[in-house]
Amino acid sequence: MIKKILSFSTLFLSFLSYGEIKELTILHTNDLHSHLFPHIETWISDTREVGGFANLATLVKKEKVANSDTIYIDSGDYFSGPYVSTLTKGKAVINSMNFLGLDAACIGNHEFDHGWDNMLEQIQEATFPILNGNIFFEGTNELVWNNPYLVIEKGGIKIGLIGLHGKFAFYDTINFKMTQGI
Repeated sequence: MIKKILSFSTLFLSFLSYGEIKELTILHTNDLHSHLFPHIETWISDTREVGGFANLATLVKKEKVANSDTIYIDSGDYFSGPYVSTLTKGKAVINSMNFLGLDAACIGNHEFDHGWDNMLEQIQEATFPILNGNIFFEGTNELVWNNPYLVIEKGGIKIGLIGLHGKFAFYDTINFKMTQGI
């Protein structure tokens, strides 16, 4: 009887190791809208500047140093906003994002503001994965950007990231001239 109890206890304890609690930090941004530099957001403060990519990169780096089991993702809409995006058609934004410590980002509706061909040209310069799995060339099953998902591992935890674009955001918020052919 004692042998059966010990066998059961050993089996039970081995299952407990699979249910071990692990901590993971997820940093998330969206709608950065090319705010590369600190700026006034009156809903936060009338006098104190907030934001800016350098500040964001510093915060991400500090968190990743303090906790290596940290991922940083962005959900899109990093183009448009201040003049720097318009003047460079997003190039300065992608170049700056390359220093943020991103593990992955998605394509948002504002990435199409200078046309889908420009978007493809700019995001090819990213040094981090950009995900999208549901925007196709018109009349085909060919993805405009063929990188629908990513699996990363942090602290022994596998995390699946999927990049999808919202139907409303695509059809109702993007100038149709910028999406012709997709």
